[in-house]
Amino acid sequence: MTTETKLDPEILANESISRVLKENASLQRTLKDLGSAVDAHSIVAITDRRGIILEANSKFVELSKFTREELIGAPQNIVNSGHHPREFWKEMWATIGRGEVWQRELCNRAKDGSEYWVATTIVPMLDERGRPERYIALRTDTTKLHSASRRMRELAYRDPLTGLLNRTAMLERLNECTADRSNGYRAFVTVALEDLGVLNDAFGYPEGDRLLLHTAERLIGMQPRPAEVARIDNSVFALIFDELGKDRFEAEGQAMILAEQVVFEVGTTIRLDLGFSLEPAVRVGFALCGGGGSRSGEEVYQQAEIARRRVSMSRGTHQPSKFEPEMVEEIRERTKMLLELRHAVAHDELRLFIQPIVDIAGTVEGYEALVRWQHPERGLVPPGDFIPLAEQSGLIVDLGTWVLDEACRILGEWARSAPQQHLTLSVNVSERQLNPRNFPDSVRAALARHGAPASRLKVEVTESLMHDDIERSIQVLDELRETGVQVALDDFGTGHSSLSYLVRLPVDQLKIDRSFVLPITEDSNGAAIVQAIVELAHVMQLKVVVEGVETREQFLLLRELGVDSFQGYLFGRPAPLGCDS
Repeated sequence: MTTETKLDPEILANESISRVLKENASLQRTLKDLGSAVDAHSIVAITDRRGIILEANSKFVELSKFTREELIGAPQNIVNSGHHPREFWKEMWATIGRGEVWQRELCNRAKDGSEYWVATTIVPMLDERGRPERYIALRTDTTKLHSASRRMRELAYRDPLTGLLNRTAMLERLNECTADRSNGYRAFVTVALEDLGVLNDAFGYPEGDRLLLHTAERLIGMQPRPAEVARIDNSVFALIFDELGKDRFEAEGQAMILAEQVVFEVGTTIRLDLGFSLEPAVRVGFALCGGGGSRSGEEVYQQAEIARRRVSMSRGTHQPSKFEPEMVEEIRERTKMLLELRHAVAHDELRLFIQPIVDIAGTVEGYEALVRWQHPERGLVPPGDFIPLAEQSGLIVDLGTWVLDEACRILGEWARSAPQQHLTLSVNVSERQLNPRNFPDSVRAALARHGAPASRLKVEVTESLMHDDIERSIQVLDELRETGVQVALDDFGTGHSSLSYLVRLPVDQLKIDRSFVLPITEDSNGAAIVQAIVELAHVMQLKVVVEGVETREQFLLLRELGVDSFQGYLFGRPAPLGCDS
């Protein structure tokens, strides 16, 4: 038989109370430990519903540099830095006023005036009616993190050498300007230093950096001051000028004046550490933005760059270029033609035309080889449309290589034909073709490949090579003459030849430019100039060829002046091989 034990209800009640008290004490210890942890690692403040500080922990006192007595009873904005706009605070009070938790990063100001950043969480404490009665603000010091972030942003948006904005930052600023349509027109100006690469190569990067810093200083100090200045590429700076008015015509006029001032500021003479002075050569282009337009910052940026690059093609340095809409179509057409020209070189669309050169009796003694482009859709493209493009793009080297090889092939065929064995064939060679030191080897290889006699090939070069690297030019031309190839100086009289260079240059022939021929029968001065050139050439034992002879009267007069050979429409126009040979 089992005896049932009954517990006294009073004993049970006492045990429950004891257990609850123990659990409550544990909870209190947990809360106390949690509070100590928060207090040790967080900045804690308690305010009333008006924002008056009721309690502040030691971390708050330490960071704010106010005493606890100065903080208690003071409004929370005692640490307001003024960094945040009024709308920022309105949003905060609206959020916590609804009893919701608010979290953001704040910039506060300490008693000594220094600023510090804190990640802030504000928790409303609600009364029995659910309204905020007090607020607990928990903050974490993020000053170092914020400084690191700001430094990273500076590295991402600042040019490390000059401290100016970089391309990314300027594009952002330009996008902001184009989005704001309330302040009329602005000007976006870009300026390139043409001498930077040469300076770096010749004297080292410290001198180049000196030029860049000098330029940045001059641009920042301009009056009127630009709204923004940036270094957007290695040798290119950019500026934004605000408040040019709402009339486009007047804005363009002001922008041109500002662009010219940029040229003046940047072109100011700089004294280099190496002991000499430099007056920088610059190219400046600009475009307008604003005025109610819908263009993006990227479009304005591109337009100013198009205008700047246009300077090198049409205006020379030191004269600003304004963007014009037709420039875009010209560039697109130029790019399209360049791509088509590359295709032409690789896909047998080039043709070699020849123009006769005659002696004093009018007998053909040779020809000049002239390249033509047989486009499948455009037809025969005039050389004036594609030769300058080939020179600017560097494609002239491939073009010249093709012409040289084709000329050697023709000379090889003529060498095996008795009536044509005596004929010479002249080819024009660009500076870029002469630049590689193995150019004579290329000529010798082409001659050997086609069995062409070197003595029947003439290489025509222009005066401009004398202003590049005269010593190298002399060496290359000497090698060609040693091979047996004849050398002619083309377009003589149109450049700025030095007589001392001319004496040293290993050439066999001078070709007088056609510009001296046109007025020769009407202007005695023109005839005197040609005669002087002929006499000079003969003293130097050089033969003289005159281009552009179109009338018999010109031919007879030039023959009397002592010219040796003649070329022009009077004797034949350029024609495909087989029509004149």
